[in-house]
Amino acid sequence: MADALIRNLKLLNAKERDHLMRFAYLGEDADYASASTFLSAHCNSLLREHALDMGLSASARCVFAGMDYHLDWLFAALWTAKTSTAWMPQGEHPAPVPMAPHEGVEGVDPLYTDFRPVTGSQEDVDLLVVYDDGEKLAMLFIEAKGIAEFNEVQLARKLIRLDRILDASGVKAAEERSVEFRLILASPKRPRFSCCFTEMMERFEGDTGKPDRLAMRNALEIHRGGIGMGMHYLRLSGFPQGTYAVKRMRDKGAGGAAPATATSPYTHWELKVRA
Repeated sequence: MADALIRNLKLLNAKERDHLMRFAYLGEDADYASASTFLSAHCNSLLREHALDMGLSASARCVFAGMDYHLDWLFAALWTAKTSTAWMPQGEHPAPVPMAPHEGVEGVDPLYTDFRPVTGSQEDVDLLVVYDDGEKLAMLFIEAKGIAEFNEVQLARKLIRLDRILDASGVKAAEERSVEFRLILASPKRPRFSCCFTEMMERFEGDTGKPDRLAMRNALEIHRGGIGMGMHYLRLSGFPQGTYAVKRMRDKGAGGAAPATATSPYTHWELKVRA
């Protein structure tokens, strides 16, 4: 299954930015199907520590790395590797697979309720890295932020949807111990919370009067004990500090007597130091 999964991950990777960055920064133009990894030595060293911590042996090596990897692609790669290992791209494609139904909540945006393995959206993980030691795979899902904080809705959706993908693909079954998974948050400063899942639950706890937030909290509850348990961190040490933002400004009138409103037109821009 491991060979089939890596093959499938590459076959589904149509992210032009990922391939462009390989070429622009690494000068890599080798056949993608035969290449194993494009991580820098330093990044590989840091991520490999996570793989070893997940139970892989010292022979673990990176066999796949993909930027902005769509969750739809991830599910298709996992599901096909699990159920159609013998499928080859030159041969017949797998038969159509029925989509799971979406049980929405009236008056609530699907953003807070639709966590199916396949949604047709471009929702992704910032970096997907896979290690293999010949006996076990470690899949690392890396979410990154630079200046901004991790958005609670975005992160909660990612926790729920990843857990459903792993479950629905069949690779999360109790008897299947050949694949391990970990969500890693990458940023210049360590996030303030110690457990992704617990923190997300706490952030939605007080919103029981809001149908959208309540729907997401209920979805999180179903996946208690899933991929978001624990806090795993990768420091973006090279991220520049003291960066500037371009801010559009509104004219406050002569002498500042007439305060600008939200509907006033922008009149100029300024550079502001980011907090």
